Amino acid sequence: MNNWLRVALTFLCGVMPMLWAESVPRMAGRAPSRKIILLNSGVVPLSSLRQNVREYEDKAPFSGIVLHLNGQGERDGKKVVASAAYGVFNPEPWQREWFQKDVDDLKNTDFQRFTDNFIIVSCRGRNLGWFEDSDQAWDVVSQKFAMVAGMARETGCVGICLDPEFYTGQTDFSFTYDPACGRSFDAAWDMAAVRGQQVATAIGKEFSAIKLFMLFGFSLGDNLLQNSDPYPAMATHRYGLWFAFLNGMYSAMTPQMVFIDGNETAGYTARHEQDYIAGIARCFRCTRALLTPGNRARMPQSQIAASIYLDAYFLDRRIPNYDVAPELALEDKPARVRLFTSNLLAACRWSSEYVWVYGEQGRWWRQELVPWIWGKEKVRLWDDFAPGLTETIRLVCYPNDSAQRYDGQPNLAHNTSFDYIKDHDQFEPPADRSYYLCEIDKWRVYRPTATQPTAKLSVLPQAGWKGAHAVAISGYDYGMGFSQLIAVSGPGRYLVTMRYYAPKVAGNSRISFSQKLLGKWQAVTTFSQDIPLPPDADGRVWHTVSALYEAVEGVDYFTYGISVPSQATSDDVFLVSSPAVKRID
Repeated sequence: MNNWLRVALTFLCGVMPMLWAESVPRMAGRAPSRKIILLNSGVVPLSSLRQNVREYEDKAPFSGIVLHLNGQGERDGKKVVASAAYGVFNPEPWQREWFQKDVDDLKNTDFQRFTDNFIIVSCRGRNLGWFEDSDQAWDVVSQKFAMVAGMARETGCVGICLDPEFYTGQTDFSFTYDPACGRSFDAAWDMAAVRGQQVATAIGKEFSAIKLFMLFGFSLGDNLLQNSDPYPAMATHRYGLWFAFLNGMYSAMTPQMVFIDGNETAGYTARHEQDYIAGIARCFRCTRALLTPGNRARMPQSQIAASIYLDAYFLDRRIPNYDVAPELALEDKPARVRLFTSNLLAACRWSSEYVWVYGEQGRWWRQELVPWIWGKEKVRLWDDFAPGLTETIRLVCYPNDSAQRYDGQPNLAHNTSFDYIKDHDQFEPPADRSYYLCEIDKWRVYRPTATQPTAKLSVLPQAGWKGAHAVAISGYDYGMGFSQLIAVSGPGRYLVTMRYYAPKVAGNSRISFSQKLLGKWQAVTTFSQDIPLPPDADGRVWHTVSALYEAVEGVDYFTYGISVPSQATSDDVFLVSSPAVKRID
């Protein structure tokens, strides 16, 4: 390799730190909403998933799960068991029809909550090298990747979950450079990049818009950046050729592909929000620095997904190197659930699109659904370890469902009927301020109407959800925010809800928050969800948007409201109704 790469890496390590702080928010906040993915759910039988999908989705309230795809066939008169999880990096060929039963089961499963599923592929393999003597083997590996990608597309999965970790004794293939191969590290790097390109090309031909979710990507190279020139250090790094393989894959990305770095270690050891922020920043730094110059233009196709290791929170023993709550007693499960909730919300705030949850000692489903034994004992349900854990995840992942459970709680939002200010005739909004009270009592508007002559807020009596009043927003040609202040008395969690109707709205509207901490306003991206257009634009369809907001120590107030971006024409209109803020401690 690669003097040009060595120079580029040296430059990035020396110069790029000045730019990281500015670049991280652009990458970390790119996606409109956060989806929580469950990993290590046991080997879910796809026939059972098809028959019992409502129970699977209810007991594990996630946005998606990682699935094992298996097949059976014959080769040379012998029975063959094929596993997408553990057989891709072996040079024995597969036949597509071997997997037809699992494909049919998955295609015919009526998913309602598991919308973002991934098929897992482990990099553990055998009888596979890097160089020319393995050309035929890599052809087979690439064909297998193409087959898995095609089955992911066919079954409605969003992509492949790639687990790069290898274990001594379980594989003779690894990403470690071995000088005994008789080739230089430069030669090994170049060939590993070729293999990555080969694999990504095959994947892209079958599924051009695939999401490739790697449990760790360039984030594994954080220690490499301690060197003025990271490249020589890769020769002795346990995953030194992984960075070459990744660069090869980046070079063959289709314009629609997305690569997701799961940032495994940083999330597993995170104790609080600052750890997630630092972990995301380090991941971005590594990705930017370890990409070759020709691949750096593909950075916008990179995402970062924060991870959470359940065992670190809820086991009856502390795990060395993964004790995320050293200050909490093991038996204090309520405090540990509260810490988990805070960290899950932090992970959602700072991830790009996905957060993933992993656990070994607990399970989500009964033994009859997913037979799974850990060691010699049956695995306990996670709610047995930590009562309330499932409900917490449901609250974060599906707040609309949870909103119904808190109907009886006091509504802390003001003037939910949108009454006008009593001295309406004397109301004069100042034209020289971005924020000002509007004619609707207790509410305020961001963006002065003086510079937007067509901008209009209108109260429509009994035109809202279930006959309540509604506010119609129109004519804001470069955006607006409609919000109010909510007083906060100490740390706590709030479920916020609003109904909306968008018959012709253009762009992406969202429910948004900011908080006043120690006398200063701070933006928080706890929730930033694009509001979709109604499926039947000709009908009158009201939708609900909810989110869980956490007020931290020192917060006096937070704002709650709706942000509407530029409305393209005078016909664009956005209606809101029935705002609610419920404290749910």
